[in-house]
Amino acid sequence: MKSQASERRIVFLHRQMPPLQGQTPIDLVLTPQFYTMKRDDLPIRFAFQARKLAPSLLEEAGDPQRLRYEVLKEGEGWLYFAYDPEEVASFLRNKGIAPERVSRLYFAQQFAPLLKQPVLLSGGTQALSLVDGTVTILPSSLLQERPGRFAESLPLPDQSFRFPQGKPSSRLGSKQALWLLVGATILGAAWMIEGIRHAKSASELEARLEKALQEHPALQSRLARTNILEKYRSVDRLQRQIRDRIHAVGTLVSKETKLNRLKVDAQGYQASIDAPSSKLPTLKQMAREADLKLSQKPGAGGLELKGTWR
Repeated sequence: MKSQASERRIVFLHRQMPPLQGQTPIDLVLTPQFYTMKRDDLPIRFAFQARKLAPSLLEEAGDPQRLRYEVLKEGEGWLYFAYDPEEVASFLRNKGIAPERVSRLYFAQQFAPLLKQPVLLSGGTQALSLVDGTVTILPSSLLQERPGRFAESLPLPDQSFRFPQGKPSSRLGSKQALWLLVGATILGAAWMIEGIRHAKSASELEARLEKALQEHPALQSRLARTNILEKYRSVDRLQRQIRDRIHAVGTLVSKETKLNRLKVDAQGYQASIDAPSSKLPTLKQMAREADLKLSQKPGAGGLELKGTWR
C-alpha cells in the first residue's frame, strides 16, 4: 500500500454518496455497487492471459461490448473484475465530478487486507466490511459498533488501473520510473554498441573500396562506375523477372494440369498448359492474379501464355 498523493483526492464511489465539488484530480475507488467480481484458481501466469478469459467468466455482468475487464493476482489465482465505464462516468457527472478528473482507478476489493474493522463511506450511512474475504457494502446501522475511521483515510494499493474516460496520471511510481530508467539505459547501450559496429563495418568497406580502386584505376571514374552499375542492374532485373515468371507458371501446374511447353528468351516468355475445360476459368483467374499475360491466340483445350520483359 502507498500513501495518498497530496494533490489528488480519493473518492469511494457508492450510490448514497453526497455530491462533490472541485476541480482537483481524483483517485477513484469503485465499490461493489459498480463492479462484478469473480475468483478463479486457473494456473495462469500473465495478466494479459487472464484478461482474455474475463468475458467468459463474467458473462452475468452484462454486455461485453459495454464492459471493461481488469484482473488482479491473488495468491495462486486471479481476481476478475467487470464494470461499465459509461455508467461510472454518468454517475460521476450526476455527483458534480467530471470524469476527466479521474487519474487512477481502484477496486474496493484491493483494500481487503486493511478491513480488519469496517470503515465508513462518505455520508456515514454506508460502510465497507469484509465478509468471507470479499469486500461488501453494509448499512452502518447494522454494524455492532460504529467505525471510527472513514474509507478515504486508507492508504492506496500499489496497483492501479486506467479509467478510459479519465486523465492518465502524469506521475510515475518509483518502481515504474526505475524500470523506465533501466530500459532506457539498456537501449542506449545497445544503440552505442550498434553504432560502433556500423562504424567499424563502414571503415572496412571504405578500405576495401580504396584497395579495389588502386588495383583497377579505371573504376576511379564515377561515370565508369555508374555505367558498370547500370549494366549489371539491368542484367539483375531481367534475371529476377525470368525467375518470377517461371515460378508463377509453376503455380498453375497441378495434378489436373500439364505444362506442355515453356520458352524463355531475351524478348519474353511463352507457355502452354493443358487443362480440362472445367478448370480453365479458374486457371485463367490464377494467371491474371500472378500477373501472367494470356495469349491472344486461344489454346486447343488449354491455356496459352505470352509476355515480354519490362
